[in-house]
Amino acid sequence: MNDWLHEGAPVVDAFYNPPAEVPSGHGRLIRSAASPWRAPQNGDVTRILYTTRDAVSRPAVASAMVITPKDPPPGPRPVIIWNHGTTGVAQGCAPSLRDSTATRWAIPALEQALKAGWVVIASDFSGQGAPGAYPYLIGKGEARSSLDAVLAAAELRSDLTLSPDTVVWGHSQGGHAALWTTAIAKDYAPGIDVLGTAVVAPVADPPALARELLSGPPNAMLSVITSWVLVPYSETYPDVHLDDYIAEGSRSIVLEMTQRCPTEPGVVVSVLTALGVSEDRPLYSADLTDGALGRRLAENAMTEPLGTPMLVAWGADDEVIPPKLQREYIDKLCAEGQPVRWASYAGYDHLRPILPKSRFLPVLFDWTKNLIDRTPQVTDGCGLR
Repeated sequence: MNDWLHEGAPVVDAFYNPPAEVPSGHGRLIRSAASPWRAPQNGDVTRILYTTRDAVSRPAVASAMVITPKDPPPGPRPVIIWNHGTTGVAQGCAPSLRDSTATRWAIPALEQALKAGWVVIASDFSGQGAPGAYPYLIGKGEARSSLDAVLAAAELRSDLTLSPDTVVWGHSQGGHAALWTTAIAKDYAPGIDVLGTAVVAPVADPPALARELLSGPPNAMLSVITSWVLVPYSETYPDVHLDDYIAEGSRSIVLEMTQRCPTEPGVVVSVLTALGVSEDRPLYSADLTDGALGRRLAENAMTEPLGTPMLVAWGADDEVIPPKLQREYIDKLCAEGQPVRWASYAGYDHLRPILPKSRFLPVLFDWTKNLIDRTPQVTDGCGLR
């Protein structure tokens, strides 16, 4: 992250401003344009703006990157839905605003996917890039943005047909989004056939993660992350009130922290300010897992079986999401009969599984290719726990 700090804050350009009138319905293309950023070696990147719905079914607008192979084989192309990890919750934190998103490690196994002839579709989620409320760890909002990006991408080019065959990938927050994407796909976008779901260090159970994080001593980064959850939840759900959870006089700093991206130098200022405030008094005055917020967090857990193959991986030294939560998640899935292949990587932290030369990347690619090609493979590792 250190080198990204030097890049400064992204600028939201006019592409992301929706017109006064947009097409009716969800998953409709509003506009598209070639991405101004660097393209991957084996693909071309198009930005799209499209209609979607938020978690409570209000009309919304979202943006995404559609990354297509330079020389796709004939016939309909399989789709990879990529759900990105935490980048902040402000409009300017959208991955499609970053020059390096499609060329560095932000999307794992991207070059291999493009070589295989797959189309990779990566939503920013509504409220990043495009204006609106951002669905941070709000399952239906994330998932609808991802599925509608695929529907809208189908309107892009007459010479490129998307196959119904789709595999959903996600990391961290994006792992949460990926689980929800698969869970609602059949009802929300029945033309999309999800063959399987691969998640890396997923936030499958937001209340469990909140309880784990809040059990330790207060710290500045925890204050920032808490604001990223609390503010979007209060903007989405009418029964979640910001003032019920924050200390008197803290509203301005809590809101300020939601306007900073991790890749922006200003986030450091926010963290230091939060630390200064925490020395005198806490920013948050109520139990974040109690009351309306606690109930809404529980609604956004996705620990139920998905019914299709799953691949779950995490770093054994994950410093963000405690590995024990992943082990508990696998145990729950196995107990309920969900086929799940899983891997814990010794010496890997939160990001390492998706970085170049990770031992997980060949596993991810081969597992996905076998699903798409209908090649038999081991899909259940429950007996190996």
